[in-house]
Amino acid sequence: MSDAYQQDAGAWEREIAVLERNFPGVQVWFGCYTRRWWALYAGRLVEGRTPAHIGEQIFRARQRANVHGADPRPPEASHRCHFLYDCVCRSQEGRP
Repeated sequence: MSDAYQQDAGAWEREIAVLERNFPGVQVWFGCYTRRWWALYAGRLVEGRTPAHIGEQIFRARQRANVHGADPRPPEASHRCHFLYDCVCRSQEGRP
């Protein structure tokens, strides 16, 4: 794995931590292949170009959920995958 990729992965982890702290219960990851930011909020997939953009999209999704009376809390999950970890692990193993 290249040094540049490892630096990117470290930056992604920091951004993910900030977003998940700002939006408790929302799962956030960076798509290695799409090069987009993704979040799972209340069962809906949200996409953004940058960490700031995904934050805006999550905020908008929360507003829409509140306007429509939906329960904004995420469903309980028995297992929480960390998509960044999965992406990094596959890259280290030489798999796409």
